[in-house]
Amino acid sequence: MIQWFLTLKSKRLILLVQVLVVACMLYVGLRENIPSENQVHISPKNGALVFGELGLAYSKQHLNAQSITQLNQEGFEIQLDFLPLNNHSNSFQFLLLITNGNPNQQLLIAQYGDQIVAMNGDDYNYSRKLPRLRLPLEEEVGYQKLVLKVSDKFSQMTLNDVTKVSRKGKLMQLPSAQVGVRLLLSSSEYIENNWLGEISTLTIKSMTNLGAKPLISFTASSQSESQSELDSWLFIPQKLSLLKHRVLEATSFRVNSVNTLHDMLINFFGFIPFGVLTALLLTKVPLAFQRSIHSGLLVVFITFLCAFLLSFIIEYWQAWLVTRHSSLRDLSLNALGGAVGAVFLVVLIRLEYLIEEKRKNG
Repeated sequence: MIQWFLTLKSKRLILLVQVLVVACMLYVGLRENIPSENQVHISPKNGALVFGELGLAYSKQHLNAQSITQLNQEGFEIQLDFLPLNNHSNSFQFLLLITNGNPNQQLLIAQYGDQIVAMNGDDYNYSRKLPRLRLPLEEEVGYQKLVLKVSDKFSQMTLNDVTKVSRKGKLMQLPSAQVGVRLLLSSSEYIENNWLGEISTLTIKSMTNLGAKPLISFTASSQSESQSELDSWLFIPQKLSLLKHRVLEATSFRVNSVNTLHDMLINFFGFIPFGVLTALLLTKVPLAFQRSIHSGLLVVFITFLCAFLLSFIIEYWQAWLVTRHSSLRDLSLNALGGAVGAVFLVVLIRLEYLIEEKRKNG
């Protein structure tokens, strides 16, 4: 093994292999894991919106700022008739998200396993104990009717006109409209937390001013009538694209699942071949102190920088891909893997040098 590495005299051959390795890494790092077709359509049976495993629909324009302010002052009511297709997920699945880009202000109606939750903010695991309303979904009842009412006096959520939860005071509100507010169905701006099911009714209106025009209004009927009604305000793209980008998100190194461990190992070991080949190329560069400890450290440092740069390019572009995730954790593991590959090569060279010196002296 040592001899194979150290007898590679041709820089061109090493460079060719390195180019092939980098090409493979770019392909694996920048390809979409699954097709990006938007899995949303209008049901030919009843005109309802149907959401698949990866789908998103959102308002064509920002919601009217004056109307949002007025609804927060008067009190607002959200009616949502929906048919959930999965009651066993242990993660938040967004039915409806109203956001201005600030996760602390977003208004969310989501399914969490066999429960329905309404809340402001992003305290999904309830670690900060932020106010929320939640009710259990009913089994085998078909479409479920949810009504959320929020005013200065109370916050109330009703399911199927039977189950009700109510709290005193205004637990939530529509997000501030100063920077523009958008409504999303079945997903977040990052195409995450996808919800599977059907929506046949969606209404957002004033709770007190009954004569005012609703902010949003949709009731499923025939396929053509639903299409015409939705076309006036809702956009269903053929191809999914992110509405917001997270570049190098701070992700924990905590291993909380097999998938996390698998991802971390791939990011670390995947860059070791790059580190070995980069270090091998650098050892072919004439250095005044070629076999000293300083030259080894220099090779490792330059290789680390090269691995960091390549990983940064991959992670940066992943922020624009629907099915990929740009994170500082991956960047760190990639750069570390490259450095470990360089250390491996430098140690091999050092061992060969010591063996050669011992042979000469022996």
